[in-house]
Amino acid sequence: MLELCSARMSQVVRQWGEDPFVREDMIDRIPEFLRVYANRPLRENSGGMQAPHLFATWYMVRRLAPSAIVESGVFKGLGTWLLRQAAPEAQLVCIDPNLEQIRYRDPAAQYLSTDFERHRWDLPRETTLLFFDDHQDALARVRVAERLGFRHLIFEDNYPAGRGDCHSLKKALMGERVQPSGLARLISAVPFLSSERVEPAEYLENVLDTYREFPPVAKVDKTRWGDDWDDAKYPTLEPLLERPREDAERVFWEEANCYTWICYARLRTKGERASA
Repeated sequence: MLELCSARMSQVVRQWGEDPFVREDMIDRIPEFLRVYANRPLRENSGGMQAPHLFATWYMVRRLAPSAIVESGVFKGLGTWLLRQAAPEAQLVCIDPNLEQIRYRDPAAQYLSTDFERHRWDLPRETTLLFFDDHQDALARVRVAERLGFRHLIFEDNYPAGRGDCHSLKKALMGERVQPSGLARLISAVPFLSSERVEPAEYLENVLDTYREFPPVAKVDKTRWGDDWDDAKYPTLEPLLERPREDAERVFWEEANCYTWICYARLRTKGERASA
């Protein structure tokens, strides 16, 4: 059943499914994350993940404890390093079309330059996490993951309606329609959709048993686009902290407008979809 999480103004954050993350534990783990973050191999990561999403990624991966991680979109490699800190024993596969730009490489990871959907994966479907930070159509990614039998997905570029450079799960749940480039693939995947009336939210509710946005650690007045960060346009969960408790936490306020509603999604099994 769809869950409408309270927001401070006129909209709500649409979520559903059992929440694998615990808000109180998130807050308690911030100091531990900051100790890890202090040892990061790259001190500057403009264009890549900043502290708000790095914490979210570290926390979610630790809680999910995957046996394998596919990282689609490596950029400089700071995310790769953090994934390793969160899951030291996990098999790690890193995909990026431009491997030459990577500045940090995990010595135990496998690196690929061709797209995620072009591989024949020999990974355990139930315990592999797909981490998408590649600015591609999220609904198309969900469809490919569904077809391949994977279940656990994180989308870093989960932009709200009208923003960002790719179609996202949040856009779909806010009512933004599928982009023309992704229309044919989505229609062919979901029999009850048609070209006359494509409802991305209905598709997601059918194939996902869980959709959870990770709250920002801190919230500021303006978004990354320079307008007011309010729930009328940008429905957002309550931030984890109202103010810094120590100097090290100020980084979350300094980089708060880099937050783009990072989320976790879990696909239903084929049996669950058939009986839904």
